[in-house]
Amino acid sequence: MIQKLYSAQRVLMRFPSSAPEHQETLAQLQQEIPSAILAHFLRLVEQGSKGAAPVVRDVCSSCHMRIPSGAVGALRHPEDLVLCESCGAYLFVPEEELRAAPVSKPKVARRKKPVATAAAAGLLSSPPTVVALPDVAASSAQPSMRLAAH
Repeated sequence: MIQKLYSAQRVLMRFPSSAPEHQETLAQLQQEIPSAILAHFLRLVEQGSKGAAPVVRDVCSSCHMRIPSGAVGALRHPEDLVLCESCGAYLFVPEEELRAAPVSKPKVARRKKPVATAAAAGLLSSPPTVVALPDVAASSAQPSMRLAAH
């Protein structure tokens, strides 16, 4: 669908709106493209901007800005519509780019080795004990208790 807009864009930008080629192309687009998508596209074309742009090497060919990797991934699915965040053009990946794209193998998550602790290594024979010691520095009549670990 976006590639149809791209090919029609050449005609719409080349001929004035009164030309028969322009009118024929516009009538054909109105029959094939949903009205909301066509309205956004035509607004950009009337402003002199590209309404549809191919993405080559993860770069929008309209504004030459880099496309985020998530948007590039969405472009691999033809049923998704992706707009350039910078210029607003509808993006698509040309057929030759789709064929040239390398197929990457999914990465396999590796398990991390467990970190050895003193308790797991058997260095501690028993859990630490807590002993209450009297506080000798206290000046009150009642002795206070201080905890110390062994």
